[in-house]
Amino acid sequence: MGAVDFPGYWVYFLRVRDGALYCGITSNVERRMRQHATGKSGARYTKARRPVAMVGCWFVASGRGTAQRVERLLKSLSRQQKLQLIDNPDLIRDVCGQLLAEEEIPVPDFVFKQPQR
Repeated sequence: MGAVDFPGYWVYFLRVRDGALYCGITSNVERRMRQHATGKSGARYTKARRPVAMVGCWFVASGRGTAQRVERLLKSLSRQQKLQLIDNPDLIRDVCGQLLAEEEIPVPDFVFKQPQR
């Protein structure tokens, strides 16, 4: 079973045409990337900024609610912090652990998926 076949949710970063970073969640990485790439069913933000490239993707070994919290936390990071996380994907537990602890939410397990370049 490949990493993308896990049942559950993924949190991901895309780099869009103007260099901005977009963060989202999905239960199917390949399907969601196709949607973003074609502009069909993709986020309005990415439709206007294609092409997109995945630069980071983590499986959140918890439910949708936790994945949404992780997405919200990642969106709250500065651009520099996001780039640091993309360059050092194993930092996800540290970054999210500190922020989730403030909300008294257990830190989920994460699995990093290497983006295709």
